[in-house]
Amino acid sequence: MPRHWLKFKIAKNTSLAQYIANLSARLAQLEDLAKGADDRKSVWLGGLFQPEAYITATRQTVAHKNGWSLEQLSLSVALNQTSDVDAFSIEGNLKSSIPNATADVAGLKLEGADWSESGLTLNDGRPVALGASQLSWRKSDTVNSDKQTVNLPVYLNGDRADVLFAVDLVSVLGQDAVAQRGVCLTAA
Repeated sequence: MPRHWLKFKIAKNTSLAQYIANLSARLAQLEDLAKGADDRKSVWLGGLFQPEAYITATRQTVAHKNGWSLEQLSLSVALNQTSDVDAFSIEGNLKSSIPNATADVAGLKLEGADWSESGLTLNDGRPVALGASQLSWRKSDTVNSDKQTVNLPVYLNGDRADVLFAVDLVSVLGQDAVAQRGVCLTAA
C-alpha cells in the first residue's frame, strides 16, 4: 500500500479491496453526517477519520450545555443500550448497514470477554460484535461507584496500536483477570 494512502489509520495487513471498501464506507458515513441536522446521530466510531476529535467534541458539548468544566466530566459507555437521550450513540455491528462490509468494517467489538446485564465474563478469546451502544459524560461526583468495575482500553482497531480512550465497565471479574486476558473494546 502506498505511504500517502496512510493519511487515516487502518488495520495493518489490509488488502487493497478491503482498503477501498473501508474508505467507501467512511466517506458514505461522512456524507450522511454532513447531510443530517441531528447532532445526536449514531456514528461508526472506528469509521471516523479522527475519532479522538469526536470524543473531545462530545465532552465539550456536554460541558458547555451544562456549564461544567471539562475536568469535572467522566466518560461512561453503555454497551448494547440506546435509551439515554442525553448520550451519544455509536454503531454496533455494521455488516447489515454497510454494503460489502468486511471483517475490518465490523463496528464495536468486545475482545476476550462476553457482555451481559451482569457485566463482563471471560470467553475463549474470540471477539464479540456488540449492538448499538452509547457514550455519555457525567459529572464526576455523580458517577455511580457502588458496583465492581474494571477499566478497559478502547482501541481504534484490532491492531491495538491506537488507544481512543479507556472506560470502566461493570464486571464480575477482578481487574487482574481482565488484564491477564487482554480484554478490550475495538471500534473498527
